[in-house]
This record gives sequence, structure tokens and C-alpha cells, in this order.
Amino acid sequence: MIEFFVPMTCEPKQTKGNRIVTTTTGRTFAARYTPAKVKHNSHSLALLLSQHRPPVPIEGPILLDVTFSYPWRKTDSQKRRMIPRHKDTKPDVDNLFKQLADTMQSCGSFVNDSQLADV
Repeated sequence: MIEFFVPMTCEPKQTKGNRIVTTTTGRTFAARYTPAKVKHNSHSLALLLSQHRPPVPIEGPILLDVTFSYPWRKTDSQKRRMIPRHKDTKPDVDNLFKQLADTMQSCGSFVNDSQLADV
């Protein structure tokens, strides 16, 4: 079992954006790109995760237990902060998890994220 804590504020992995690009010959087309904030977050997460990478990629089914913690909202009163509750605003947990799983795969923790049998 590998267990670790990553102390950082994660940005969710967004779908790639589109932008209109014009070539030097005048041809225009839609190009896909990854936002700079997502690239920076992925790089920072990769640096933190690389310290916990196994010597060889894990093979076979993987159980991944992930807990995301969030700072209190500014609108929450001190009284409300005493009661633990689930987050119901953006970012979505599935986008945060997608960022984590893709970065762990690119770091070499496992071969393919299809190995994640239970989350």
C-alpha cells in the first residue's frame, strides 16, 4: 500500500479549448489547446507525485482512495464551520480526480488509468 498527502490547491482539468488560428497563407481553422493554468497545475502536481512514485509501474487492478479537502467558503459563518459538510460547488470532484489520475499515469505510477478498478 502506498499512502501520501499532497498539499496543494488543485485546479480541475478542463476540456481543451478551441481558438481560431489564421495561417500565414490566410487559411483559418479551429485549433485545440490546453489552458496555461491547467498545464501549470499538472506540472506542479507531477513534481509532488514523483516523490511517491513506485520504482516500477503498478500492474493489475488498482484501488485508489482519494480525499479532497477544501478551504472554508468566505460566506460560511464561524458557527457553520464547526459542522463538517460536503462541498456542493465547483470544481467538480470528477474533474479533480481526472487531473490526479492523468498526472499519476504520466509520472509512471501505473501503466494506464483503465487499471483503476475502484475509486
